[in-house]
Amino acid sequence: MSIKEAVRIAQSNNLMGLICTSRLLELVPALVASVKEAGLVLISDYSHDVKHSARAPSVLSLGEGVDGLVAGNGVLRFREAVD
Repeated sequence: MSIKEAVRIAQSNNLMGLICTSRLLELVPALVASVKEAGLVLISDYSHDVKHSARAPSVLSLGEGVDGLVAGNGVLRFREAVD
């Protein structure tokens, strides 16, 4: 399924947002803007990311527009506030 379709489904079903792999968000930064324009929360998933496996990612190091992260331990962390 495409991200565009996932955004449409999330909006039509009143879901809070999407979880996308960190690698995808790094490769296509325009996805962040697309998800945010739809009014959805965006979570970056680092749980299967080999690049960040040596050190845990930080909420402070998230890109602009990303509201939180899922680390390798399965814990979901948000920034201080989700707008």
